Amino acid sequence: MLSEEEREMLQRWRDASGENARLYEEIARGYSLGQGRGPYSREEVDRQLERFYRRRTLRVRPWRRWMGYAATGLILLGVSVALHFHFQPEKQMGISVPPAIKLAEGEVQLIFDSGEQVNLHDLDSITQAKKHIRVERGKELLSYTGESNGQVKEVRFNTLVVPRGTEYKVRLADGTIAWVNSSTRLRYPVDFREDTREVYLEGEAYFEVAKDSLHPFIVRTEEVSVRVLGTRFNVSAYGMDHQVATTLEEGSVEVILPQGSEIIRPDQQLVFDKERKTYLCRDVDASIYSSWKSGKFIFENETLEYIMDRLKMWYDIQVVYRDDAVRYYRFTGDLAKYDDFTRIVRMIEEVAGVRIDIKENCVTIGIN
Repeated sequence: MLSEEEREMLQRWRDASGENARLYEEIARGYSLGQGRGPYSREEVDRQLERFYRRRTLRVRPWRRWMGYAATGLILLGVSVALHFHFQPEKQMGISVPPAIKLAEGEVQLIFDSGEQVNLHDLDSITQAKKHIRVERGKELLSYTGESNGQVKEVRFNTLVVPRGTEYKVRLADGTIAWVNSSTRLRYPVDFREDTREVYLEGEAYFEVAKDSLHPFIVRTEEVSVRVLGTRFNVSAYGMDHQVATTLEEGSVEVILPQGSEIIRPDQQLVFDKERKTYLCRDVDASIYSSWKSGKFIFENETLEYIMDRLKMWYDIQVVYRDDAVRYYRFTGDLAKYDDFTRIVRMIEEVAGVRIDIKENCVTIGIN
Protein backbone atom coordinates (compact mmCIF):
# COMPACT_ATOMS: atom_id res chain seq x y z
CA MET A 1 0.00 0.00 0.00
CA LEU A 2 1.02 3.64 -0.41
CA SER A 3 2.70 5.27 2.57
CA GLU A 4 1.01 8.17 4.32
CA GLU A 5 3.49 10.60 2.75
CA GLU A 6 2.80 9.21 -0.73
CA ARG A 7 -0.96 9.44 -0.21
CA GLU A 8 -0.58 13.08 0.85
CA MET A 9 1.49 13.81 -2.27
CA LEU A 10 -1.14 12.19 -4.45
CA GLN A 11 -3.88 14.18 -2.73
CA ARG A 12 -1.94 17.42 -3.23
CA TRP A 13 -1.64 16.64 -6.92
CA ARG A 14 -5.38 15.96 -7.18
CA ASP A 15 -6.18 19.22 -5.39
CA ALA A 16 -3.76 21.27 -7.51
CA SER A 17 -6.21 21.72 -10.38
CA GLY A 18 -9.62 20.71 -11.59
CA GLU A 19 -7.99 19.00 -14.56
CA ASN A 20 -5.96 16.72 -12.27
CA ALA A 21 -9.08 15.87 -10.28
CA ARG A 22 -11.01 15.09 -13.49
CA LEU A 23 -8.24 12.78 -14.68
CA TYR A 24 -8.31 10.89 -11.40
CA GLU A 25 -12.08 10.54 -11.57
CA GLU A 26 -11.89 9.40 -15.19
CA ILE A 27 -9.63 6.55 -14.12
CA ALA A 28 -11.94 5.62 -11.27
CA ARG A 29 -14.95 5.61 -13.60
CA GLY A 30 -13.04 3.47 -16.09
CA TYR A 31 -12.47 0.85 -13.46
CA SER A 32 -16.07 1.01 -12.34
CA LEU A 33 -17.37 0.60 -15.88
CA GLY A 34 -15.03 -2.30 -16.44
CA GLN A 35 -16.02 -4.38 -13.44
CA GLY A 36 -16.70 -7.94 -14.55
CA ARG A 37 -15.64 -7.23 -18.13
CA GLY A 38 -11.89 -7.55 -17.99
CA PRO A 39 -8.92 -8.93 -16.05
CA TYR A 40 -8.59 -5.96 -13.66
CA SER A 41 -10.17 -6.26 -10.20
CA ARG A 42 -10.44 -3.38 -7.71
CA GLU A 43 -7.41 -4.83 -5.91
CA GLU A 44 -5.52 -4.81 -9.18
CA VAL A 45 -6.46 -1.15 -9.63
CA ASP A 46 -4.77 -0.31 -6.34
CA ARG A 47 -1.69 -2.32 -7.26
CA GLN A 48 -1.46 -0.65 -10.66
CA LEU A 49 -1.77 2.84 -9.19
CA GLU A 50 0.94 2.08 -6.65
CA ARG A 51 3.24 0.57 -9.29
CA PHE A 52 2.92 3.59 -11.56
CA TYR A 53 3.23 5.96 -8.62
CA ARG A 54 6.57 4.52 -7.59
CA ARG A 55 8.03 4.04 -11.05
CA ARG A 56 6.87 7.31 -12.67
CA THR A 57 8.61 6.21 -15.86
CA LEU A 58 5.96 6.47 -18.58
CA ARG A 59 7.50 8.33 -21.51
CA VAL A 60 5.38 9.54 -24.39
CA ARG A 61 6.04 11.93 -27.21
CA PRO A 62 5.87 15.45 -25.75
CA TRP A 63 3.29 16.78 -28.20
CA ARG A 64 0.70 14.24 -27.19
CA ARG A 65 -2.34 15.38 -25.20
CA TRP A 66 -0.78 14.01 -22.01
CA MET A 67 1.81 16.80 -22.00
CA GLY A 68 0.01 18.78 -19.33
CA TYR A 69 0.21 16.03 -16.74
CA ALA A 70 3.63 16.38 -15.23
CA ALA A 71 5.46 15.22 -12.10
CA THR A 72 3.08 13.34 -9.83
CA GLY A 73 0.48 13.15 -12.59
CA LEU A 74 2.57 10.52 -14.35
CA ILE A 75 1.58 8.01 -11.70
CA LEU A 76 -1.85 7.84 -13.28
CA LEU A 77 -1.01 7.95 -16.96
CA GLY A 78 -0.30 4.32 -17.72
CA VAL A 79 -3.32 3.19 -15.76
CA SER A 80 -5.55 5.77 -17.42
CA VAL A 81 -4.59 4.76 -20.93
CA ALA A 82 -4.81 1.04 -20.26
CA LEU A 83 -8.22 1.21 -18.64
CA HIS A 84 -9.66 3.83 -20.97
CA PHE A 85 -9.12 1.57 -23.94
CA HIS A 86 -9.62 -1.75 -22.21
CA PHE A 87 -13.13 -1.02 -21.05
CA GLN A 88 -14.61 1.08 -23.87
CA PRO A 89 -16.38 -0.74 -26.70
CA GLU A 90 -14.77 -0.27 -30.11
CA LYS A 91 -17.78 1.57 -31.52
CA GLN A 92 -17.37 4.30 -28.88
CA MET A 93 -13.75 4.80 -29.86
CA GLY A 94 -14.52 5.68 -33.47
CA ILE A 95 -12.33 2.86 -34.78
CA SER A 96 -13.12 0.72 -37.78
CA VAL A 97 -12.42 -2.80 -36.60
CA PRO A 98 -10.57 -5.09 -39.03
CA PRO A 99 -11.04 -8.86 -39.02
CA ALA A 100 -9.92 -10.29 -35.68
CA ILE A 101 -6.27 -11.23 -35.28
CA LYS A 102 -6.19 -14.66 -33.69
CA LEU A 103 -3.87 -16.14 -31.15
CA ALA A 104 -1.22 -18.31 -32.77
CA GLU A 105 -2.14 -21.97 -32.59
CA GLY A 106 0.17 -24.86 -31.80
CA GLU A 107 0.38 -28.01 -29.72
CA VAL A 108 2.71 -28.48 -26.76
CA GLN A 109 5.07 -31.35 -27.50
CA LEU A 110 7.10 -33.68 -25.28
CA ILE A 111 10.22 -35.30 -26.72
CA PHE A 112 11.49 -38.41 -24.91
CA ASP A 113 15.14 -39.44 -24.69
CA SER A 114 14.46 -42.02 -27.40
CA GLY A 115 13.50 -39.26 -29.82
CA GLU A 116 9.81 -40.17 -29.70
CA GLN A 117 7.63 -37.06 -29.83
CA VAL A 118 4.07 -36.86 -28.47
CA ASN A 119 1.37 -34.24 -28.16
CA LEU A 120 0.60 -33.46 -24.52
CA HIS A 121 -3.11 -33.49 -25.29
CA ASP A 122 -2.69 -37.19 -26.10
CA LEU A 123 -3.09 -37.91 -22.43
CA ASP A 124 -3.68 -41.67 -22.41
CA SER A 125 -0.69 -42.66 -24.51
CA ILE A 126 1.69 -40.74 -22.23
CA THR A 127 0.42 -41.95 -18.87
CA GLN A 128 0.19 -45.56 -19.98
CA ALA A 129 3.69 -45.67 -21.45
CA LYS A 130 5.40 -43.54 -18.77
CA LYS A 131 4.13 -44.34 -15.29
CA HIS A 132 6.34 -41.67 -13.68
CA ILE A 133 4.78 -38.90 -15.76
CA ARG A 134 1.40 -37.29 -15.07
CA VAL A 135 -0.35 -34.75 -17.28
CA GLU A 136 -2.93 -32.51 -15.59
CA ARG A 137 -4.73 -31.04 -18.58
CA GLY A 138 -6.93 -28.58 -16.69
CA LYS A 139 -3.88 -27.06 -14.99
CA GLU A 140 -1.65 -27.28 -18.07
CA LEU A 141 0.86 -29.09 -15.88
CA LEU A 142 3.30 -31.90 -16.61
CA SER A 143 4.59 -33.68 -13.49
CA TYR A 144 7.45 -36.11 -12.88
CA THR A 145 7.43 -38.32 -9.81
CA GLY A 146 11.03 -39.59 -10.12
CA GLU A 147 12.13 -43.15 -10.70
CA SER A 148 15.17 -43.78 -8.59
CA ASN A 149 15.25 -41.73 -5.35
CA GLY A 150 18.48 -40.08 -6.49
CA GLN A 151 20.33 -43.27 -7.43
CA VAL A 152 20.63 -42.45 -11.13
CA LYS A 153 23.18 -44.41 -13.14
CA GLU A 154 22.27 -42.95 -16.51
CA VAL A 155 20.71 -39.54 -16.99
CA ARG A 156 17.81 -39.52 -19.44
CA PHE A 157 16.45 -36.24 -20.76
CA ASN A 158 13.02 -35.11 -21.88
CA THR A 159 12.37 -31.88 -23.79
CA LEU A 160 9.24 -29.77 -23.43
CA VAL A 161 8.51 -27.76 -26.57
CA VAL A 162 6.03 -24.89 -26.12
CA PRO A 163 4.97 -23.22 -29.41
CA ARG A 164 3.71 -19.70 -30.10
CA GLY A 165 0.43 -18.69 -28.51
CA THR A 166 0.59 -20.82 -25.37
CA GLU A 167 2.54 -21.61 -22.20
CA TYR A 168 2.93 -24.63 -19.94
CA LYS A 169 4.16 -25.73 -16.52
CA VAL A 170 6.35 -28.66 -15.61
CA ARG A 171 7.06 -30.02 -12.14
CA LEU A 172 10.44 -31.70 -12.22
CA ALA A 173 11.39 -34.81 -10.26
CA ASP A 174 12.99 -32.74 -7.46
CA GLY A 175 9.83 -30.67 -6.96
CA THR A 176 11.04 -27.61 -8.87
CA ILE A 177 8.28 -25.96 -10.92
CA ALA A 178 9.05 -24.22 -14.23
CA TRP A 179 6.58 -21.97 -16.03
CA VAL A 180 7.59 -22.24 -19.69
CA ASN A 181 6.72 -19.32 -21.96
CA SER A 182 5.73 -19.44 -25.63
CA SER A 183 8.32 -20.28 -28.32
CA THR A 184 10.49 -22.06 -25.74
CA ARG A 185 12.28 -25.39 -25.36
CA LEU A 186 13.23 -26.74 -21.92
CA ARG A 187 15.42 -29.84 -21.71
CA TYR A 188 15.67 -31.55 -18.33
CA PRO A 189 16.49 -34.93 -16.73
CA VAL A 190 13.68 -37.35 -16.00
CA ASP A 191 15.47 -37.74 -12.68
CA PHE A 192 18.55 -36.03 -11.26
CA ARG A 193 22.02 -37.25 -10.35
CA GLU A 194 22.97 -37.02 -6.71
CA ASP A 195 25.45 -34.17 -7.24
CA THR A 196 23.69 -31.78 -9.60
CA ARG A 197 20.39 -30.53 -10.99
CA GLU A 198 20.82 -29.11 -14.49
CA VAL A 199 18.32 -28.01 -17.15
CA TYR A 200 18.81 -26.39 -20.57
CA LEU A 201 16.74 -23.44 -21.75
CA GLU A 202 16.08 -21.92 -25.17
CA GLY A 203 13.52 -19.16 -24.71
CA GLU A 204 11.98 -17.99 -21.45
CA ALA A 205 10.98 -19.67 -18.21
CA TYR A 206 10.24 -18.76 -14.62
CA PHE A 207 11.61 -21.17 -12.01
CA GLU A 208 10.47 -21.88 -8.49
CA VAL A 209 13.36 -24.05 -7.37
CA ALA A 210 12.91 -26.66 -4.66
CA LYS A 211 15.34 -25.95 -1.83
CA ASP A 212 18.29 -28.33 -1.61
CA SER A 213 21.45 -26.86 -0.08
CA LEU A 214 23.54 -29.86 -1.14
CA HIS A 215 22.51 -29.97 -4.79
CA PRO A 216 22.71 -26.72 -6.77
CA PHE A 217 20.14 -26.14 -9.50
CA ILE A 218 21.67 -24.85 -12.74
CA VAL A 219 19.85 -23.33 -15.72
CA ARG A 220 22.06 -23.39 -18.79
CA THR A 221 21.49 -21.19 -21.84
CA GLU A 222 23.70 -20.83 -24.88
CA GLU A 223 25.53 -17.83 -23.43
CA VAL A 224 25.17 -17.87 -19.64
CA SER A 225 24.21 -20.17 -16.79
CA VAL A 226 22.33 -19.47 -13.57
CA ARG A 227 23.21 -21.37 -10.40
CA VAL A 228 20.87 -21.48 -7.38
CA LEU A 229 20.05 -23.56 -4.31
CA GLY A 230 16.39 -22.63 -3.88
CA THR A 231 14.74 -19.47 -5.16
CA ARG A 232 12.33 -17.82 -7.62
CA PHE A 233 13.66 -16.21 -10.77
CA ASN A 234 13.03 -15.59 -14.46
CA VAL A 235 15.42 -16.27 -17.34
CA SER A 236 14.80 -14.86 -20.82
CA ALA A 237 17.17 -16.28 -23.44
CA TYR A 238 15.40 -16.16 -26.80
CA GLY A 239 17.61 -16.71 -29.82
CA MET A 240 16.14 -13.65 -31.58
CA ASP A 241 17.10 -11.33 -28.71
CA HIS A 242 20.48 -9.64 -28.42
CA GLN A 243 20.61 -10.27 -24.70
CA VAL A 244 19.99 -12.79 -21.94
CA ALA A 245 18.17 -11.41 -18.89
CA THR A 246 18.11 -13.05 -15.45
CA THR A 247 15.68 -11.44 -12.99
CA LEU A 248 15.56 -12.47 -9.35
CA GLU A 249 12.34 -12.36 -7.34
CA GLU A 250 13.36 -14.23 -4.19
CA GLY A 251 16.53 -15.76 -2.75
CA SER A 252 19.94 -15.46 -4.38
CA VAL A 253 21.39 -16.58 -7.70
CA GLU A 254 24.83 -16.70 -9.24
CA VAL A 255 24.93 -15.82 -12.93
CA ILE A 256 27.85 -17.56 -14.61
CA LEU A 257 29.26 -15.51 -17.50
CA PRO A 258 32.08 -16.04 -20.00
CA GLN A 259 34.22 -13.55 -18.03
CA GLY A 260 33.34 -14.72 -14.52
CA SER A 261 30.24 -14.68 -12.34
CA GLU A 262 27.99 -12.25 -10.48
CA ILE A 263 25.59 -12.77 -7.58
CA ILE A 264 22.34 -10.81 -7.75
CA ARG A 265 19.79 -10.00 -5.05
CA PRO A 266 15.96 -9.88 -5.13
CA ASP A 267 14.58 -7.18 -7.46
CA GLN A 268 17.80 -7.12 -9.43
CA GLN A 269 18.34 -8.08 -13.05
CA LEU A 270 21.54 -9.05 -14.83
CA VAL A 271 21.50 -8.43 -18.58
CA PHE A 272 24.18 -10.04 -20.74
CA ASP A 273 24.78 -8.59 -24.22
CA LYS A 274 25.38 -11.54 -26.55
CA GLU A 275 27.11 -9.46 -29.22
CA ARG A 276 29.37 -7.27 -27.10
CA LYS A 277 29.94 -9.97 -24.45
CA THR A 278 29.32 -7.38 -21.74
CA TYR A 279 26.78 -7.22 -18.95
CA LEU A 280 25.11 -4.87 -16.51
CA CYS A 281 23.26 -5.37 -13.25
CA ARG A 282 20.35 -3.11 -12.37
CA ASP A 283 17.56 -2.71 -9.84
CA VAL A 284 14.10 -3.55 -11.20
CA ASP A 285 10.60 -4.52 -10.13
CA ALA A 286 11.02 -8.27 -10.60
CA SER A 287 7.27 -8.87 -10.86
CA ILE A 288 7.24 -7.05 -14.20
CA TYR A 289 9.45 -9.66 -15.81
CA SER A 290 7.39 -12.63 -14.66
CA SER A 291 3.99 -11.07 -15.36
CA TRP A 292 3.66 -13.19 -18.51
CA LYS A 293 2.86 -16.25 -16.40
CA SER A 294 -0.13 -14.39 -14.94
CA GLY A 295 -1.72 -13.53 -18.27
CA LYS A 296 -0.22 -10.08 -18.76
CA PHE A 297 2.38 -8.19 -20.71
CA ILE A 298 4.01 -5.51 -18.58
CA PHE A 299 6.55 -3.38 -20.41
CA GLU A 300 8.97 -1.03 -18.70
CA ASN A 301 10.43 1.56 -21.09
CA GLU A 302 10.78 -1.04 -23.88
CA THR A 303 11.17 -0.30 -27.58
CA LEU A 304 8.18 -0.77 -29.85
CA GLU A 305 10.14 -3.36 -31.81
CA TYR A 306 10.71 -5.41 -28.64
CA ILE A 307 7.03 -5.18 -27.74
CA MET A 308 5.88 -6.29 -31.19
CA ASP A 309 8.34 -9.20 -31.12
CA ARG A 310 6.71 -10.34 -27.90
CA LEU A 311 3.22 -9.98 -29.36
CA LYS A 312 4.28 -12.06 -32.37
CA MET A 313 4.91 -14.93 -29.99
CA TRP A 314 1.23 -14.92 -29.09
CA TYR A 315 -0.68 -13.63 -32.08
CA ASP A 316 -0.69 -14.85 -35.66
CA ILE A 317 0.77 -11.66 -37.13
CA GLN A 318 3.52 -10.30 -39.32
CA VAL A 319 4.91 -6.85 -38.54
CA VAL A 320 6.13 -4.30 -41.09
CA TYR A 321 7.69 -0.94 -40.12
CA ARG A 322 6.83 1.81 -42.59
CA ASP A 323 9.25 4.16 -40.81
CA ASP A 324 12.35 2.64 -39.31
CA ALA A 325 12.49 5.22 -36.51
CA VAL A 326 9.31 3.88 -34.87
CA ARG A 327 11.12 0.67 -33.97
CA TYR A 328 12.89 2.63 -31.24
CA TYR A 329 9.91 4.47 -29.74
CA ARG A 330 9.62 3.48 -26.10
CA PHE A 331 6.55 2.44 -24.17
CA THR A 332 5.66 1.60 -20.58
CA GLY A 333 2.33 -0.01 -19.74
CA ASP A 334 0.29 -3.09 -18.96
CA LEU A 335 -1.54 -5.18 -21.56
CA ALA A 336 -3.82 -8.17 -21.05
CA LYS A 337 -2.27 -11.10 -22.88
CA TYR A 338 -5.56 -12.64 -23.96
CA ASP A 339 -7.28 -9.36 -24.80
CA ASP A 340 -8.57 -8.55 -28.27
CA PHE A 341 -5.56 -7.68 -30.42
CA THR A 342 -7.23 -4.56 -31.82
CA ARG A 343 -7.57 -3.09 -28.33
CA ILE A 344 -3.89 -3.75 -27.67
CA VAL A 345 -2.60 -2.05 -30.80
CA ARG A 346 -4.95 0.94 -30.43
CA MET A 347 -3.66 1.45 -26.91
CA ILE A 348 -0.08 1.41 -28.18
CA GLU A 349 -1.07 3.69 -31.04
CA GLU A 350 -2.50 6.30 -28.68
CA VAL A 351 0.34 6.28 -26.18
CA ALA A 352 3.34 5.93 -28.51
CA GLY A 353 2.10 8.38 -31.13
CA VAL A 354 2.29 5.97 -34.06
CA ARG A 355 -0.12 4.78 -36.73
CA ILE A 356 -0.89 1.05 -36.87
CA ASP A 357 -2.77 -0.41 -39.83
CA ILE A 358 -4.04 -3.98 -39.85
CA LYS A 359 -4.79 -5.90 -43.03
CA GLU A 360 -5.53 -9.58 -42.55
CA ASN A 361 -2.63 -10.73 -40.36
CA CYS A 362 -0.19 -8.00 -41.44
CA VAL A 363 0.43 -5.16 -38.97
CA THR A 364 2.06 -2.06 -40.48
CA ILE A 365 3.49 0.61 -38.16
CA GLY A 366 4.53 4.13 -39.11
CA ILE A 367 4.81 7.66 -37.78
CA ASN A 368 1.45 9.23 -37.04
